[in-house]
Amino acid sequence: MPSMMQPNVTAGRKTMAKSASSMRTYLTCPKKYALSKDWEQKYAPTAFTRGTLVHFGIVEGFMKNLSLSAALGGVSLELEKLSESIENRDAFDDKELRKVRAYIKGYYAHHNQEEFFREFEVMATESAFEFSYRNQRFSGRIDALLRRKATGEVILYELKTTSSNVSDPD
Repeated sequence: MPSMMQPNVTAGRKTMAKSASSMRTYLTCPKKYALSKDWEQKYAPTAFTRGTLVHFGIVEGFMKNLSLSAALGGVSLELEKLSESIENRDAFDDKELRKVRAYIKGYYAHHNQEEFFREFEVMATESAFEFSYRNQRFSGRIDALLRRKATGEVILYELKTTSSNVSDPD
């Protein structure tokens, strides 16, 4: 059976950096987990870049009450920054960028910004957290921290870009 528990070594310290979805995959089917690692090596740069750009457009655009055009402009600038670190830049082509733009446009269309900001206050975006539990250290980032204006309820908002298919707009 493939092992999920292969530590990363950072500054002489062993750490386990696993996402909730990779842990769920491993617990459900260890072989699927192993195959997903092979897939990641081949396709992850494109998928990771797409997810990063969609995330940027929504968290840095929508959640900061920017217009759709401002959010899409920010995505283009962010892609320029990311281009230097994308191993296979040719894999992230115009078709991939159209997918990103379609996803962000869909998000803006589905979530009426005016209504959203009447109901919620965005308290923070990209907030870091860290805690220990049973001698294990956990850390990460919360996409957005929202407060429902009517009740004061605080909501942790975590955007997942893989929860539904993104169709090519062409």
